[in-house]
Amino acid sequence: MIMMEEFMRKSFFIFLLCIMFLSVPIFAQTTTDNPYQAQQPEQITLEELFLGLQNIPIEYFEEMILAANNHDALMMIVTILGQNNDEESIKLLLRIIDPNYVQMVNGVPINDWWDVKVEAIIALGNMKATEAVPALIKILQTSNDPIVKAYAAMSLGKIGDKSAVDPILIQLSIVMSAYKSENLPLLYGLVVALGDLGDPKAIPVLLQISQGPYPAFIRQVAVASLKKVSTSK
Repeated sequence: MIMMEEFMRKSFFIFLLCIMFLSVPIFAQTTTDNPYQAQQPEQITLEELFLGLQNIPIEYFEEMILAANNHDALMMIVTILGQNNDEESIKLLLRIIDPNYVQMVNGVPINDWWDVKVEAIIALGNMKATEAVPALIKILQTSNDPIVKAYAAMSLGKIGDKSAVDPILIQLSIVMSAYKSENLPLLYGLVVALGDLGDPKAIPVLLQISQGPYPAFIRQVAVASLKKVSTSK
């Protein structure tokens, strides 16, 4: 009985790999009263795939992540992993945000989607995964995407590890020294993170931002972060 259950799980896993990662659609035949009309295939929906993924044992997800070259499939995997709060899920989410995970075909990345990375980063923050702190700091220091960096900062704030304070202050100094409107998301994320971390070292720069030549919502966020820092223990 146990062997049969294992066989069924593996068979279902292979089935999902085919339809999601190899881009091979699986169809169910529909009936028609017209013998001259070709039968039209009925494609499985993403909702059905999502429900199917939830039944797959966690140990198969690493193989699925390595095989993934489909945006929607990988996003579904991240969503499911984010619903868990266990060591294995954290490890797999870290794999997704690792720059070495990106796969290249003819010099073009086939699985480097910024929104998938953001979802994985958010999930790690919501999990308060201290194991993710070094990886998130690295993203903050090396990523060229201000939005990805902003979410990395905010997840560091949610996790609450004080080792992130100095890297965030350094990034904030860089943003303020060459202020551009396209860096507003990053500025926002850094200010929010400092408020969540609650370190008094952030007070001078938060005060400067609250009184500086920045949009009103940025100044308001700086004031809110100052209040958090002043009331934190």
